[in-house]
Order: sequence, then C-alpha cells, then structure tokens
Amino acid sequence: MERLKTHNPPYDFFATAFSEAGLYALVNQSHTLGFAPTAKTGMYNSGGPATTPTFWQNVGENGKYLITEVPGLPKSGWNYKTRAFVAAFKARFKSPPTPQAMESYVAEYVLVDAIRRAGNTNPRAIIHALEQTKWLGTRGTTTFATDRDLDWHYHQFLDREVDVPPADAVIDRAHGARRGAPLG
Repeated sequence: MERLKTHNPPYDFFATAFSEAGLYALVNQSHTLGFAPTAKTGMYNSGGPATTPTFWQNVGENGKYLITEVPGLPKSGWNYKTRAFVAAFKARFKSPPTPQAMESYVAEYVLVDAIRRAGNTNPRAIIHALEQTKWLGTRGTTTFATDRDLDWHYHQFLDREVDVPPADAVIDRAHGARRGAPLG
C-alpha cells in the first residue's frame, strides 16, 4: 500500500476485487494510510459491498469514496417478479433481501433453466441455451449478447440496468438514505 501511495504522479483511482471480509481490512488500512478511498483517490470494488449494513459497520467513515454497483435495482426499477421475490423473502426470513440475494436468484434460475432447455450438462449445449435466454427476473430482463461487433459485447448483459450509489457518503441502505456531504 505504501508503494501505491508514493507513486508519482499519484493514482486517482484504485480498483479492487475482494470479498467483503477481505475488503474491510483493505479499506480500513488503505484509508488509514491516506491512500484510498479518499476524495482524491477513489476506490472501486465489484459486487456491491457498500450496499450492505455489514460493510459500513466494519469500515464506517473509511468507506466513503468507495465506488460499487448495486447488483439489484432501486425500487423505481422493480417489476412484478422483483416485488414477489422481496415479499416471499421477507415472509420467510423476516428481513428484506440484499441486492446480492436478488442477483444470486437470477444467476441460479438462468443457469438451471439453460441446463433444462439444453437437456444435459454438456458445456456447449448450455452455452447455446444461454445464448437463447430471454428471461424477466428480479433484475430486469436477462439476455446474452452474441454479436462480436465489439469483442467485449460477446456474452455480456448489454441491456442490464445498473444502480451506482453515490460514493461521497456513508450509505444507509436499510433506510434508503445516505449520510454525509456531497462532493465539492
């Protein structure tokens, strides 16, 4: 971390891919050293860690300026399947689902459905079935691009909505609010 901190010119962004437990220590140590996340050096971590209360309980104010995507959708983007999933989850577990729970539900359903449509577990057959997928789930419609107009298009979710929360505040997802002052 010290070597990254002393880089010249200074880094303005630090991208990471840690699980939540590993990320807590990284964020706390990196911030304590004055590297990132800060107003001058942003930090990114995939998978939506900053959307969970556990993240904020472990890193507190040190998590400000960590950028992440929310694997679920804001309420304004919910469809009837999202609402049904949330209601069923709350009834069973007595708490709302995390965005990661919605993402996992979609991933599992899409894969099981592709195996069922393929009629076997042959990788090529599953890939072919996935390429034919058009399924409305808790995160919107899932399809897989098959074009290669741009190499990165192939097998990506081009129409997937993404919710990116503000990075300049402590996010209180339990209450749908943020704490802290805006950037600038």
